[in-house]
Amino acid sequence: MAVSGGNVPANLTRPSVTVNAPSVTITGTTAPGARVDVAVSGTAAGASAPATAVTTLTAGSAGGYSVPVSLQPGTDSIEVAVTTGAGATNEAIFSVTDLYVPGTVVLTAPPAPGGGNGPGTYAYPTATNSDGSPVFAPGSFRLNGLTVINSGSTVTFQVGIANLQSTFGSLLGAQLIDLYIHAPAGSVPAGETQSTAAAGGWNYSLAPADAWNQLIEVDGFGTDDWVTPGSATSGLSGSSSLGTPQVSVAQLSPSGGSTPGLVTITVPTSVLGTPGSGWTFTVTLTGQNGEGGNDDARTFAATPQAYDFGVCSAAVASEPSPPAICAVSPASVPIVMDTIPPATVNVQTELDPTVNPSGVALQGVTVP
Repeated sequence: MAVSGGNVPANLTRPSVTVNAPSVTITGTTAPGARVDVAVSGTAAGASAPATAVTTLTAGSAGGYSVPVSLQPGTDSIEVAVTTGAGATNEAIFSVTDLYVPGTVVLTAPPAPGGGNGPGTYAYPTATNSDGSPVFAPGSFRLNGLTVINSGSTVTFQVGIANLQSTFGSLLGAQLIDLYIHAPAGSVPAGETQSTAAAGGWNYSLAPADAWNQLIEVDGFGTDDWVTPGSATSGLSGSSSLGTPQVSVAQLSPSGGSTPGLVTITVPTSVLGTPGSGWTFTVTLTGQNGEGGNDDARTFAATPQAYDFGVCSAAVASEPSPPAICAVSPASVPIVMDTIPPATVNVQTELDPTVNPSGVALQGVTVP
């Protein structure tokens, strides 16, 4: 990425680049012999506020300079300020999103084949932007994998999304992610119970063997939650807060007409515990409704409306023999566009209420 110095208005969208490394090298050219101050501001894993580190060097006889700087996971703000011998100043400001997370990978779960449309029939809302493009881009509600990394004092969850586009002014503006965490017997933190309830009234539960003792819910507008349940049937409501997760969101390199995204969630092991064999993680992705109602999840209609998902597309619903789920009340279907079950479980079957008469119960992926 190349950035030129100059007057940088406070409301200017900063140039940005995404990297996957603990450090980067800042290289540039200015007046020969000028003083160069490179300030990097980032929030360390587990920290509640950013810190700034400043490196000072002198440009060479031809005006060139180069200096390596350390990065923090997530978004780092970098300001390069120069001062010449005559007192003239200039600056360049940009952002670096760092995907690098040191530590041990505890779990890597690939996306479920056939995921992204619930039981296989769910259809996206039909609203369009002023240029005619869909508000809800194809692939916005398809998971692209889950990775769990133990860094010692913190644990990081990386949730991939197949196509992440800015929506409603936020890079994660369309999505609602729920991560249900099950610690096995002997590893549940003192005072915590386990629940099989969904975070909201969303027409599904968790399999009893995967009942959660902690839940992290993330959206694109900073109303993130990290809780432990108040009872064996509690969702997000009635649960107790464990703090605020550290969250960053990044777009990756475009591929095949889509721009994959990565949502990085970090919490301290002092509260979470240390994930290992027997821990189970159940991740769900659906649409968020920033206007409230339905526990902040976007609602369904029989067929897609401007801002409602469809149980079936209009074309499928009008087939001579449509799938049985097309006749299910939109108020009764599981509000899950995608999840990652065990490899032996078909995600579309798991999310289909017509083949689960006792109710849809999600299974997560377990650390071997």
